Amino acid sequence: MINSATCHAGDISGCAPVAEIPTPDFGPNVGAIDEATHTLYATDFAPAGTVLVINTAACNAQHTSGCAAAPAQIKVGAFPNFPVFNPATRTVYVSYGDSANRVAVINAATCNATDSTGCGQVPAVVKVGLGTLFLALSTKTDTVYAPNDGVAFKGIARHTVDVINGATCNGTKHTGCGHIAATANVGAFPFGAVVNDRNHTLYVVNDFNGDAPGTVSIINISTCNGTHTSGCGGHLPTAATGRGPIADALDARTGQVYVTGFSGAAVTILNGARCNAEVTSGCGTATERAVGSRPYGLAIDQRTHTVYVTQVYPGRGALSIVKAG
Repeated sequence: MINSATCHAGDISGCAPVAEIPTPDFGPNVGAIDEATHTLYATDFAPAGTVLVINTAACNAQHTSGCAAAPAQIKVGAFPNFPVFNPATRTVYVSYGDSANRVAVINAATCNATDSTGCGQVPAVVKVGLGTLFLALSTKTDTVYAPNDGVAFKGIARHTVDVINGATCNGTKHTGCGHIAATANVGAFPFGAVVNDRNHTLYVVNDFNGDAPGTVSIINISTCNGTHTSGCGGHLPTAATGRGPIADALDARTGQVYVTGFSGAAVTILNGARCNAEVTSGCGTATERAVGSRPYGLAIDQRTHTVYVTQVYPGRGALSIVKAG
C-alpha cells in the first residue's frame, strides 16, 4: 500500500510502501471499492479462490493498524480475477474458473466491512466466454461487459465481448443470470475494458496475443447494453496501440484512456474527446508515454493527476509514476 499524497507525479519523496495487506495465496487481484462502507474487494487467486473483504477505514495510508487483520472472505471458485462493483445495486462481479468462463454475482449489501452476515452466501453465476479476466461496468445502463480472450496456451483465440444485464442479474435479482444479453465482436484476444458513461463508450483492448501492435475497439453502450442490443453487431471502429496491450484505465476528469503495452515499455494515451462512440476523428492519433518494462495494470488518481503503472519484471515488480493529462 502506497500513500498517494506523498507519492505522485509532483512528489515522489514518499513512494516507499507504508503497509502490506497479507493474503492467503500468491497473486491477489485488487479491484472494486465501496466508498459507502469503506470496503475494498480483492481476490485470492488460488484453486479454491475467494473474494477478500478488506476494511479501508482501518487500513489506509494514514491508518494502518487494521491492515494485518484477517478479512472476511466469500467463496467463489478457482482463480478469481479482477472484481468490479456497482454501487447502485450493491453488487460485486468477478470472473473465475480454470478457463475463466464464469462470473460470480455477489450481494455486497450483506458482505462488506461493516456487515459480514452475508459473506457465507453462494453467489449467482453467469456463464461467459473462455478467458474472461477483466470486466467493465456501466452504472448508467446497469450493464457488465466481459471480454473473452480465449486460452492462448491451448491455441483457442476469441474475439468477443459478452454483455450482461445488471438489472436482472445482480446481488438480489438472478432471473437474468442464466444467459447473456448479447455478444459483440471485437479484435483478437481482448483483455482489458473500461467504460466512459459520459460519452457512452466502452473501450476494449485487443492484445492479438502480443504478436503485433494491438488495437482498442470502440463500442457505443447506448445501443449495446443489457437492455438495448441493436448496436452490438456489425463493424466497430478501432484505435491503434503499442505491442501487446493488456489493460486500460479512464481519467474521468479529461476523458483520456491509458493503455498498457505489455510487450514494450510504454503506455498508449487515447484522447477520449476525439475518440469515442460518436466521434472517431482522433482515434488514429494516439500518443505514447515511456514507462518501465512490461507494463501491466494501471490506476489513475485524479486528485493528483497521476497515473500509476505496475510492471512485471522477471522475479520482481515495479511501479512507474506518470503525470496525467
